[in-house]
Amino acid sequence: MFMLKKTFSMLTITALLLVGCTPEDGDMGPIGPAGQNGINGQDGSDGQNGNDGQDGSDGQDGSANVQSSNQTVLITDWTRGVVLRDTLAVPALSQAVVDSGMVLIYSRSTANTTWDLMPFSFVAFLAGQPATLTFQAGYNVGEVYLSASNSLNANITPSAVFPGDRDFKIVVVPAASKIDDVNLNNFEVVKAVYGFE
Repeated sequence: MFMLKKTFSMLTITALLLVGCTPEDGDMGPIGPAGQNGINGQDGSDGQNGNDGQDGSDGQDGSANVQSSNQTVLITDWTRGVVLRDTLAVPALSQAVVDSGMVLIYSRSTANTTWDLMPFSFVAFLAGQPATLTFQAGYNVGEVYLSASNSLNANITPSAVFPGDRDFKIVVVPAASKIDDVNLNNFEVVKAVYGFE
């Protein structure tokens, strides 16, 4: 009987100890050592770029040194005679340009929008007859000389038929700004290459 009481007492004490002690009641132990790093993952493969396009070829450079001017010659400005004449002042025409540069002179009727490189000719009726009418130009320092003649060699008074009111565009290109292989007869091409208005 005593043995049974003793065993019962021991069980009771053990039970009380188990119930009365919880993990929260004890002090925290020291932090353990850090574990080893895991193995790095493999790098992802680079994305693939599309094929690059080819570079375009460079266009020809224009030149800020190229100068152009517009002048209008009215019917009344031409001298009367077999050859009609007029002179235009062009300050940009220097001796250096005359010696080694380039001067392009274009003309059109004031009623037209198409520029023709001088010299040029066209056929029209003059004094009731068909005639070839020719415009030419020359230049020197500071001046452009214009002439208009007819195949009939008739001494005429300037009129609306010939030579009419005409616009002239004078393009002055210094030697250093000259560009080879430009179609000078095509005004729009010349304008795009040399960059003038």
